[in-house]
Amino acid sequence: MTVLVGLRERLEWLVEKARVRRLKYSDILGVMVKALYPSVLDNPYPMDVIEAVGALAEAVASHPDNLVLMRGDVLQLVRGGYKPLLVDCLGLPEMYEVYSRIVERCNITAISIRPYINSQALTQRFKKAFLSQTLAEIAKELGASLYKSLDAILFREFSKPMNPEELLKLADVKLGGMARGLADDAIRSVRSIIVSDHGYDIYCENINGCRLAHGPKGRLSRIAPVVIVEC
Repeated sequence: MTVLVGLRERLEWLVEKARVRRLKYSDILGVMVKALYPSVLDNPYPMDVIEAVGALAEAVASHPDNLVLMRGDVLQLVRGGYKPLLVDCLGLPEMYEVYSRIVERCNITAISIRPYINSQALTQRFKKAFLSQTLAEIAKELGASLYKSLDAILFREFSKPMNPEELLKLADVKLGGMARGLADDAIRSVRSIIVSDHGYDIYCENINGCRLAHGPKGRLSRIAPVVIVEC
């Protein structure tokens, strides 16, 4: 649990620092590029935020899987009256967009993020921890709304290398737009939890080719967040 608290502190420091710096959704994705591939983008981003993303990735990579702990905590929150929203794939940029939107619309105490670890960064590992065959089964068990479009769009439109500047713009429209809608749904539910099975990483082969993916070789994609909202 101590390590989980450390990850939570790192993640919440990161998103709050980015919010104070007025970073946008696409900026967070750009920061992920700069943290891992410094020569790919020329755009200036705050160095402390870049370093924080790199440090978070390293911490996540060395953290053991704890999805069983996540399941217990989620069930406890649901029994406590929180409305669950189950999301297939919620990356760091989407977490940030949800965070900044809820802080803006409610207040800074209205949201907290618990970063659990899916060591495989795959839905199959998440389903096994929740003792179910499908996400639909998990959603039914929790009484949750199920959001599967983020992962589908990730594979359909971002799995092949593209110009990084174009990727950032397209991701803001496609993925960022869905994150903003998710935040609005959470706010309407007043007391809610956003639960996700994994995130994603960005991989750049050269200055003209970056793509988004998740899997066992990833680092940030191992984060399986539980976002607690009380607006």
